[in-house]
Amino acid sequence: MRYVSPAKLYRDAAGFLFRIDPQDPFQAAMMLGLFDRPTAWMMRRHTRPGTVAIDIGAHLGYFSLRLARLVGPAGAVHAFEPDPRLSWRLREHVQANALDATVTVNEIGLLDRPAEHQSLALSPQLGWAHVVGAKRPSTETFAARMTTLDDYVKQADIDPATISVIKIDVEGAELAVLTGAQETLAATSAAVLVEHVADRATAAGRDADELPAFLHELGFTAYVPMRKRARLVLTPGTKPTLGMDLLFLR
Repeated sequence: MRYVSPAKLYRDAAGFLFRIDPQDPFQAAMMLGLFDRPTAWMMRRHTRPGTVAIDIGAHLGYFSLRLARLVGPAGAVHAFEPDPRLSWRLREHVQANALDATVTVNEIGLLDRPAEHQSLALSPQLGWAHVVGAKRPSTETFAARMTTLDDYVKQADIDPATISVIKIDVEGAELAVLTGAQETLAATSAAVLVEHVADRATAAGRDADELPAFLHELGFTAYVPMRKRARLVLTPGTKPTLGMDLLFLR
């Protein structure tokens, strides 16, 4: 990555125009197509052409761009990123790849209640911004606007039955996002992909078991992507562990 300039857009491993900071290991993995491969694999399995995909915690748009390709021109992606250091680059990537008609960029966050000025702690590591209380290192805060997925779905006139994938990666606030999405979840058969890190949930004041129990009550079963004979397979979920990607299916 020594010859990659953060001032330029490059074609990444999937053929998308993408701008990265080569000093950031997560962004370097994105450029190489190596970032969070279990989630990418689950998206390919469950995102259907012509449907709606929801990307909550969209970062630079790594998954938003891939979801746009999977849903195709007849589908739609709704991406949410409240960190102002990332949201402009998310928008840039959508525009650079001529996906404006497919991807709606929302520079807001999702929680269990609307808020005009929710304090968001900005970590020096991009992608680790969090609602205050999650105990991530931070240097400043930003007053972010929040809404709920239920309210957004109504305002955007989205039929929950048309949603095929909901991806959530919000640094410990995943249960709050799901709590604000109960009506949508009750009316959809979407695959729900969640990065569930037990210690982040605990730091945010929640029991790590609450999230899978909450979705179980709504009729979802948890699965964990596991590597078997050089390929990923799904196994029934067990007690959450550190850094577990979970897939919930009806």
